[in-house]
Amino acid sequence: MRRLKILLLSLLACLLVLVAGYKYIYHIPGKNFLVKNTRAVYVNENFNRKSIKPLEELLLKIGEESHIEDLKKEKKYIKNIYILYFGSIQLLDEHRVGVLDPGLMYPIFKSRLGKYFEKSKDYYILKEKYREKYSSGKEVFLKGYRGYFLVSDSKEDLEGVLSGVGESNENILALKKRDKANIFGKLLLDLTGTKGELLGLKGSVVTANYDSQKFYMDNKLVGEGGIVELFKAQPEERKMEKYLGKNRIYISSNDFSKAAKILAANIPKEQKVILDILESFSGGSIEDFLGDIDGEIVGDIEKNRWIIPLKETKRFEKLFMILGKSKRLKIGNISLMMEGKNIYQGREKLSPGTGGTLSKKEFFQGEISLDLLDRKFSEKSKISIKGRAEGDYLNLHTELSEETLDDILIKMKK
Repeated sequence: MRRLKILLLSLLACLLVLVAGYKYIYHIPGKNFLVKNTRAVYVNENFNRKSIKPLEELLLKIGEESHIEDLKKEKKYIKNIYILYFGSIQLLDEHRVGVLDPGLMYPIFKSRLGKYFEKSKDYYILKEKYREKYSSGKEVFLKGYRGYFLVSDSKEDLEGVLSGVGESNENILALKKRDKANIFGKLLLDLTGTKGELLGLKGSVVTANYDSQKFYMDNKLVGEGGIVELFKAQPEERKMEKYLGKNRIYISSNDFSKAAKILAANIPKEQKVILDILESFSGGSIEDFLGDIDGEIVGDIEKNRWIIPLKETKRFEKLFMILGKSKRLKIGNISLMMEGKNIYQGREKLSPGTGGTLSKKEFFQGEISLDLLDRKFSEKSKISIKGRAEGDYLNLHTELSEETLDDILIKMKK
C-alpha cells in the first residue's frame, strides 16, 4: 500500500511538472503574436471564463439561435482569441491571421481537428466540404505553434506572423492594457503612420455590449496634443443646450483656436495659399478666427443650418465687408449671415430644438435618424452619439435602441 501511495505521488508530481513546463516554458504569452507590422487586432482573452449571456441574447435577437449550443460546447476549449490584421486600414480584411489559445485544453483541441481539417505536411487544411460554409470556398490553413493554433487563408500571412514573433507592436500592447472587455472582446487599432496621427491620435480601442434593451459601443481615441488637447478643456457655461434635438450635432471646446494646427497639418498646400491670402486681406489668421468662437457650435444636419456664437465680432465683420455684404456672405453653396454675436449658416436661422443636457466633459452630442442615410429606415430609428474627453483619450459612446436594432436587422435580411 505504501509503495502504491509513493507511485501515485510520483505520477502526480510528474504531471504537475509537465503542466508547469507547458504553461510557463513551452506556452509563450499571447502578446508575442502581436507582431510589429500588426495594424489592428481583435482581442478576447479569458473567453472560456466569461458569461455568454449578452452574446446569447444578441444571437437570439438576430435569429442565429442555432449557434448558441455550438458556442456553449466549443467555448470551454478556447481560452484566448486574437485576430490580427495587416496592411493599410482600407484593406484590413485582405490580410488577417487568427490565433487561438486553447490553454491546457491544447491536447483535446488538437485531437478534434480531424473533424474539420486534414493534415498536409506542416499544415492542417480545412476540408473542402466545409469551405463554402466557413470560408466562402477558400482554402484555410491551420498550424500549431508553442501551444497555439494559427489560422489564415494565406500561408504567407501566417508564416509572416511566426517569423515576427518576439518583435511586438508596442503601441498595440499599450492599447491592449486599456479596458477589460466582456464576451464581445475589444478591437485595437494602431493609428501611427496614418492620417489619424495628423490629428494627434495614436490608436483606438473599441468595445461593445448588448443588454436586451440596447446595443452600445465605446470607441476610445487615444493620443496627445492635437484633437485630444482641443476637446480636453470645455466651456464652464453651456449656452446652446436649448438647440439640441433630433438630427442635430453639438460640438464644444473652450479654445477652438487649437484646431488651427490640426487644419494646417491636414489641408493641401494649394488650399493653404487661400488661407494666406485671406489673412493678408482680413488681418487675422485662421487661429484668430477660430479663437473668436465662443466655445460651442450646433448644427441641424437635416436642414443644413448651423449656429456659431462668437466672443468677438470685429474680425468676422471685417471679413464679411471684404468678401460680401456687411452682414451676409456667400461662398459657393455656403450662405453665412451675422446677427448680433452669432453667425448662422443656411437659408434660415437655426431655431431652438427640443433641448437637452450636457455633462461637464462632454464635447460632442448627436442624435441622428437613420432615414437620413436611407429612406428605407423608419423615422423612429436613430443613433445616439456622445463624446467625452477623459485624460489622454476621447470616448465616443454610441447607442442603438432595441427598435433601431430591429429595423437594421430587417433591412439586412432583405
